[in-house]
Amino acid sequence: MKKHLYFLVAIVLLCACKGVNEPVYNPPGTGTNTNTNQETKTPSVSFVTERVSPLMFKFTNTSYNCSSFRWDFGDGTYANGKDAYKSYETIGSYTVTLTGTAIDGKKYYSSEEIVITRPKIYVVGYTLYRIPYENRYYKLVVKDDNLFPSDWDWYTRYTPLLDNTDIPYSYEFVNPVQFVNPESHTYYTVQLIRTTNTSSASNDVSCTKQKLYVKDLLRYEQEYILETDATAIGIKVDFEY
Repeated sequence: MKKHLYFLVAIVLLCACKGVNEPVYNPPGTGTNTNTNQETKTPSVSFVTERVSPLMFKFTNTSYNCSSFRWDFGDGTYANGKDAYKSYETIGSYTVTLTGTAIDGKKYYSSEEIVITRPKIYVVGYTLYRIPYENRYYKLVVKDDNLFPSDWDWYTRYTPLLDNTDIPYSYEFVNPVQFVNPESHTYYTVQLIRTTNTSSASNDVSCTKQKLYVKDLLRYEQEYILETDATAIGIKVDFEY
C-alpha cells in the first residue's frame, strides 16, 4: 500500500514540474511571442505599379525582411527608400528594378517592364485669369495650325461675364473636346472672343489669338497658361490612357 502511495505522489510531482518548465506559445498578436510567419520567411522583394499621370508612376513596395531598398527606374535615374514616385521625360518602355538588402547583406531583386503609351488628350475647360473685362460674353476658339480646310476646329458656347463675375473665372465644358492626332501638328491656334450679342457673330471682337504648341502640350500638364500684356487664359486638359 505504501509503495502505491509513493508512486502516486511521484507522478503528481513530475507532472507539476513539467507544467512549470514547459514554454508557452502565444499566437502572433495575442501574447509575447514575436516570431510571426512573415519574420521567419526568407527575404523577398516585390512591388506594385500604378500610373498616376501620363508620365508619372507610383511604386508601392510589398517586400519583407529587407533592411534597405534601391530603385533603378530604367532611364539612368535611381532612388533609395521603401516606396517611390517617378516622373519620366518621354513615352517608351522602361525596366524598373527594385533591389532589397537583407540584414545579413544579401541582396534580392524584382524587375518589371512598364510601357508608357501616348494618352488621349482632352480640353475640359478654361480659366480666364486676365481679360479686357467690359461686361461682355466670351467664348474660346481652338483651330489646327494652317490646315485648310480645317479638320479640327471647334468653338465653345458663349460664357456670360457680368458685373458680379469674379476674375479669375473658370468654365468647365459639358463635353470635353479631344485633341486629334497632335503628332501631326506644330501648334494649335487659341483665340478668345468677346461679343455683346450671342445671336450674331458680327459683334465678335478678338481679345487675343495665341499659339498652343504641341511640344508644350505633350508635357502632359493639367493646365497650359497663354498670356499677353492684356490677357491670360488657362487651358485645362485631361488625359485618358
